[in-house]
Amino acid sequence: MTRVFGPPLALLCICFLVFANTLSHPFVHDDIVLIVQNPHIGRWDHWLDVFWGPSTPQAVAGINAYYRPFLEIVYRFEYALFGLHPWGWHLFNVLVHAVNAALIYRLLMVLGFTFSLAWAVAVLFIVHPVQTEAVACVAGVSNLLMAFWVLSALIFYLKGRWSLSLGCFGLGLLTKEQSLMVVPLVVLVDWHRGQKRPVFWASFAAMAFSFLVFRQAVTGAHVLTDILASPGELKLRVLAIAQTLFTYIRVVLFPYDLHYYRSTDILSASLWWWPALIAAAFLIARAEKAVRFGALWFILALLPVLNIVPLINEYSLILTAEHFLYLPMVGIVVIGVMYGQKLFKKQAKWALVLVVAVWGMVAIGQNTFWRSETALFERAMAFEPNFARGHLLLAKAYYFDKRYEAANTHFDQAYTIMKGYAAKTMANINSTDCRGNRCKAANTTAQRFYLGFMKGILFDWAHSLEGLGRFHEAKDKYQHAIAIDPRDPVLWNNLGVLEVKMGDMAQAKSNFEKALEISPDFVPAKDNLRQFQSKRP
Repeated sequence: MTRVFGPPLALLCICFLVFANTLSHPFVHDDIVLIVQNPHIGRWDHWLDVFWGPSTPQAVAGINAYYRPFLEIVYRFEYALFGLHPWGWHLFNVLVHAVNAALIYRLLMVLGFTFSLAWAVAVLFIVHPVQTEAVACVAGVSNLLMAFWVLSALIFYLKGRWSLSLGCFGLGLLTKEQSLMVVPLVVLVDWHRGQKRPVFWASFAAMAFSFLVFRQAVTGAHVLTDILASPGELKLRVLAIAQTLFTYIRVVLFPYDLHYYRSTDILSASLWWWPALIAAAFLIARAEKAVRFGALWFILALLPVLNIVPLINEYSLILTAEHFLYLPMVGIVVIGVMYGQKLFKKQAKWALVLVVAVWGMVAIGQNTFWRSETALFERAMAFEPNFARGHLLLAKAYYFDKRYEAANTHFDQAYTIMKGYAAKTMANINSTDCRGNRCKAANTTAQRFYLGFMKGILFDWAHSLEGLGRFHEAKDKYQHAIAIDPRDPVLWNNLGVLEVKMGDMAQAKSNFEKALEISPDFVPAKDNLRQFQSKRP
């Protein structure tokens, strides 16, 4: 009885010790968009509609077209339970994280690993600082629920509960696309147990294929098309895989620089990591079976997010997010615990206690960066100084804190970087290295993307300058934004409001009228023009 209930309860206690300080944190960043500003979060009428469209309201034509209907339903349940009180949402994350650790423990026991190894891996899974991004961020629940369904599918599969395993896999796919990892993982667990069941493997693969086809139909996102859209970029992403893998391994073993929006620059990725990867693969192939299991788990669980599918932050920066490691890191921990037990032998328990204490303290400290957007993006910019979107997000955080001078500095940096990207995409369009309509179209789309970002930066920058009373500089930013997109009524309207503050009433009236010429039903411009005319003598 103690062996059955003791480990889960102990894991729950450890989880609360490490993540209790997240319960007082507010909603930040993605939480705001996906939860606080979600117009459907409290609605249950027509709830089946979540299955017939992308899960991100802003998604169009496959851009950011996540398909996560089960996650949307969970959000609505959480809202019904907790409203917009973030402590409840954080509590839910902590509980699911603890359950996942118990499932890790159970899975390893079913696979025949020793109690001491399964327990140590589950504890380290709980306390590892890299888990902070998935647990401390409310929106990180997508990773937690995805892992829950993946682990449940594998456990049911190993126990011969075939229909339940497929059901869990299906729910995982409807929670987060990374659940596709189940397909290679069922092959791995069978290999570990010395079994071959190709009919079962084919069934999982068929479900995955059906999901991708249906996802394409309802979102417009075509995975294969996205992968092959830019062959040159695909080649660079593939060449950077070795460096990406070693980056992830180092982050798991030595988590000293954890931060949001971790990126790898595929233009500067070193090819010297490939010989190191080949040498490591050779050594692992000669190691004992459990070590090979850990290495294969790590790689196979990462496959859905390992550079093949384009996960581009901006220009040549690919996303190597720490939350991608939530479940794959188990493989590295399995190897680490095995060698740790051999190295320390009778002192292995004390070595585990030391590692748990150190990683637990680091995790508690890492949680604190999720207490506000300012802290979160200050941390990110300390490690990603060339990430324009990070500078923009930090600038906005400073702006809302009324730290206008600091905001202006980062608006400037964000704009300069984005302007450089836009210039590079134009150069690529005209380059002899870029042949064919597909390449030109891809670069034209990229340029529009960066110009749109530049417009947004200028718009927000103008607001920050207005906060300092530097109206002429703010006007200059609005005019530069209008030069990028002269058909945006919001820009003309806001420029009109600024002209009122500057006392140029004739120009303000002209700008309001320009906004309405572009969009006759644009309410803010209508209201501003009406107020303007009512105040005329």
